[in-house]
Amino acid sequence: MINDASTKNSAYPYWIAKGLILLADISIKKDDLFNAKAALEAVKENYTEDKSILTEVNERLDKVNSLLDEKSRLETKPENGDIILDEPK
Repeated sequence: MINDASTKNSAYPYWIAKGLILLADISIKKDDLFNAKAALEAVKENYTEDKSILTEVNERLDKVNSLLDEKSRLETKPENGDIILDEPK
């Protein structure tokens, strides 16, 4: 319904932005963090009219990025703190 509303209400960017934020909230609840991030980044990149909306988007993006970092299986730093360098061949 949000995608349909976005198409039909293109003259109302505020409501499109709010709809995408709602879609991101739903995606977060469903643990669909990549789609949540995409929706929020779309608002951040394309909506400039209301700073409170952008503040809301940035707060949610911080939350999504934090959740993505928690779920990541990539090791960001070695356990012993040493820097790992490849040996030249």
